Amino acid sequence: MINRIRVVTLLVMVLGVFALLQLISGSLFFSSLHHSQKSFVVSNQLREQQGELTSTWDLMLQTRINLSRSAVRMMMDSSNQQSNAKVELLDSARKTLAQAATHYKKFKSMAPLPEMVATSRNIDEKYKKLSHSVN
Repeated sequence: MINRIRVVTLLVMVLGVFALLQLISGSLFFSSLHHSQKSFVVSNQLREQQGELTSTWDLMLQTRINLSRSAVRMMMDSSNQQSNAKVELLDSARKTLAQAATHYKKFKSMAPLPEMVATSRNIDEKYKKLSHSVN
């Protein structure tokens, strides 16, 4: 009789240990899942910010290219200062600069991550310098 009680007690203890292990592994799983969700949200925010900055940079480069092409045409044909091609290039530069400003405003409207505040300030300074140089 006592042997049966010991066996049953031992089996209950083994089941208790397995239940405890199951609870520990479940809590680790949910902790990992929560961390992965946070990482995904941060990654998505960074991707959106990167997209807006890339669009801004592309449009600023296009503006600079249009201004350079217009300046070259003015130097090549100094007699006709207001030719149609020059005016079109300048209008295109104004439009792309306005589009770049729109994309940059979208970037600035997104809250920077705490780790990226200094980088965001640095980007802001560089944008202002480049914007003033092509404006």
